Amino acid sequence: MGVVRPKLVLQEARELEKLGRFKEASRKYASLISVLRRRGEIPEALILCDKALKLSPESSRLYLSKALCCWDLKKANEAIEEIEKLATAALREKRVGQ
Repeated sequence: MGVVRPKLVLQEARELEKLGRFKEASRKYASLISVLRRRGEIPEALILCDKALKLSPESSRLYLSKALCCWDLKKANEAIEEIEKLATAALREKRVGQ
């Protein structure tokens, strides 16, 4: 696995977004969330969660990332709300049984 260059990935995400390639842009933004969380840059990770979710609101994985960021920031109620959204999205994607 190669070295992640966050500034380059962020630039690529912005370019994809400008081109209207929203799902690809969302994936690029999402790929940076765990990097930022590992660095302890949780508020920045949360911003990217929101940006990625805006571009791809059906992604259950992004709701989990946002829930973890909220939990890291001691925002338990917001984390629970995101887990509820995760469950709804997972059901919609048929990732879990009903």
